Amino acid sequence: MSLLTAALGRARRMVGGSTGFTTAATLASAPVNLATGIIAARALSPDGRGSYAAIFALVTVPGYLASLGSRATVGYFVGSGRATANQMLSVWLVLGLMSSAVTVGALQLLLPVALAAQSESTLEIARWYSVTVLAVILSEVGAGLLVACKRPRLFAVAVVAQPLVQLAGYLILLALDSFTVATALTSTTCGFLTPAALGAWVALQEGFLEIPRPRLMADTASYGFRSALGGLSSLANQRLDLLVMPSLIGPVAIGYYAVASNMAAILVTLGQALSTVFLPAAAAHGTRSDSIALTADTFRRTVLLAALVGAAAALAAPVVVPLVYGPEFTEVTPLFWILLPGVVLLTGGLILIAAIDARGRPGLSSVAQACGAVVTVAGLAALLKPLGATGAALVSTFSYITTCLAAAVLYSRIAEVPVWRLARLVAQPR
Repeated sequence: MSLLTAALGRARRMVGGSTGFTTAATLASAPVNLATGIIAARALSPDGRGSYAAIFALVTVPGYLASLGSRATVGYFVGSGRATANQMLSVWLVLGLMSSAVTVGALQLLLPVALAAQSESTLEIARWYSVTVLAVILSEVGAGLLVACKRPRLFAVAVVAQPLVQLAGYLILLALDSFTVATALTSTTCGFLTPAALGAWVALQEGFLEIPRPRLMADTASYGFRSALGGLSSLANQRLDLLVMPSLIGPVAIGYYAVASNMAAILVTLGQALSTVFLPAAAAHGTRSDSIALTADTFRRTVLLAALVGAAAALAAPVVVPLVYGPEFTEVTPLFWILLPGVVLLTGGLILIAAIDARGRPGLSSVAQACGAVVTVAGLAALLKPLGATGAALVSTFSYITTCLAAAVLYSRIAEVPVWRLARLVAQPR
């Protein structure tokens, strides 16, 4: 039995199979997300697909920020016994309403600037869609409640059900010949409500809603704000491109880029799933010397797998993209090729970030993400206007590579192993 197999087996026993459920659900949701992207592209054309992507990013990203790290916060307060699940649900219903009201107000002021290069109809749709910030917040709260209440199977159901509900809505809209940007966004919102409903159902099994205690609300908001700051760099690194693009380039270019990103996201999902399995295995090894070999071995296997899948996709893209998405999306293929090197290395970077977290240093993993975010900001400022979607793809791939390299340097420091030795362990399998 290999070192990797033994470690993962021990990790699965430690977490009681919850990691396996989460990983399987994450992988199962990937093709569903790809299918929704294909349907949206074929039904809306590049112009409509770009408008959808712009509105979705400009509303959901602030929504995740407005959730104030609710997923982790709920887990902490329920897990530590400081509050029950139904108390947390009561608290977040109030905090969610307050946070969403502030966020929606801010969006109403900022959307005309953020969508400066889009049509007036796109702006109008974005204005009403901004009210769905509350659905994003409650989705995060629901997911946190499912994890905190130790319902791994139900959490896995929520992970898969969210995109499935969206897909079902898309198919209904197609059957009714009512597929537009506005109706597609409505279907997406219904998907967000799925984990919210499941989490509320679990929480209410412990008791009815109650008036939140002011002290508990204040402590929850304080912890949540600090937790949200930790994930800010990761969110900026992954979504900043689609936040900036609508103010500078038109919807067609955004549509091409959104489809290419959706295709590349399959590899990111693979990396996320493997890093989820790897983290408890690495934590079980602690700071022992063989943990470094485990990390190097997992990094190599992950990158090789991603490279093989990516190479196959790259070869098939010139034929598959026009066939699946439509002939008007042929411009997607070169963008996908540009994104691939960065995404492949990012899968390995996610393993290194998990290794850093496993050593009890989650703050350092945020530093790695922040390094990528800096490249994203500087690169978009320099390349987006002159190169459009091609510039955005180049910036993203360099940002992902930077994140991986930064994670490697940071891991080598806390593991007290030179970078060159880490690279040798990766290059020379045991």
